[in-house]
Amino acid sequence: MAYIVISIVCAVAFAAGLVVRRVRLFMPAAAFVVWGIATLVASIITVSPGMVAVADLFGKVQSETYGEGLHLINPLYTTRQMTIRRQSLHFTSTSRDGKSVTALSADRNPLEIDVSFPFRLNGGVAWKIYQRVGGTGYYRGQLIFPSARSAVRDAVSQFPWAEASIEKLPEVAALM
Repeated sequence: MAYIVISIVCAVAFAAGLVVRRVRLFMPAAAFVVWGIATLVASIITVSPGMVAVADLFGKVQSETYGEGLHLINPLYTTRQMTIRRQSLHFTSTSRDGKSVTALSADRNPLEIDVSFPFRLNGGVAWKIYQRVGGTGYYRGQLIFPSARSAVRDAVSQFPWAEASIEKLPEVAALM
């Protein structure tokens, strides 16, 4: 947005320099230099390590992502960074994500489960996630959390309570 304002001010100064004869070439040249510097500054982004940047132009998400490092982009792009680092979703009674999952076993007995799910965002499809769901906080709450909770409930429901809690615990974990 600041780039657009600077461009308009420079265009007005350039036009004013052409109209006013006393200023001669100083005003248009100065306006052109300021505009060039503003364009260069607005075109450079730095993506932090472990992140990807997703760009949008006036609300239209671009179908590419920018990996970590320095990039030269369209100065009108707005960028958002999303983490591609490994994250964990914890379903335990003491976690910040909420409480443990209560699932019904095959014999309809409730089984309270404490479990953690590691996950990470694929940087190549980050633009699709941003476009359809939103940034990091949104996809965690709208995609990962419900999928993980559903996976726990589906896995536990295939075994009777005694098997799911003791005997076949590795098989339950493999199904999740």
